[in-house]
Amino acid sequence: MRTQNDNPAFQAYRHLLPASGRYPAKWVDIFSNTNDEMRYCDVEVVFIPRDADIEFDLQFWDAFADYNDRWIGDLGNSVAGWMEPHGLNPAKVFGLMLYNGFVDQNELDMALSEFSHIEECGWAREMVDGLLAEPLHGGAHDPKVTMAALEKLVDEGHGQWARDMLVMMRDEAEL
Repeated sequence: MRTQNDNPAFQAYRHLLPASGRYPAKWVDIFSNTNDEMRYCDVEVVFIPRDADIEFDLQFWDAFADYNDRWIGDLGNSVAGWMEPHGLNPAKVFGLMLYNGFVDQNELDMALSEFSHIEECGWAREMVDGLLAEPLHGGAHDPKVTMAALEKLVDEGHGQWARDMLVMMRDEAEL
């Protein structure tokens, strides 16, 4: 969302957004980069209403490809099964990112802020309001930060995947 004004899809189709201005999850792709240790950075929630009545416009898609060329990875509505019952959704993508870790605390904070702009991600807005209200210390990939975020996802009922990751992290912490 940080670069939304550069996004050709936002420029052309922002009139499709709800009154809240948040992006419906069905219309987002979550772009990111990673460092050499596969820790996440530069996470951005990008508006791209792929299932809307977008006319095929080669110039538009060329511009969109140029825009998203700054990232190496994406998960979202470009992936089969996005927002389907057993498919990927924003909470699962965030959980995957938490599991792999972020380059540093600032990247985690920015990613969480990005997810909070997705309409269905009330959990992210609550985390921004709660977890980030008082800065957490501990440096890059602080397990306490990751575990607190996973506990929040479990409490919100985001499925077995979050519980499994939390158990795995607790087991690793005991080693």
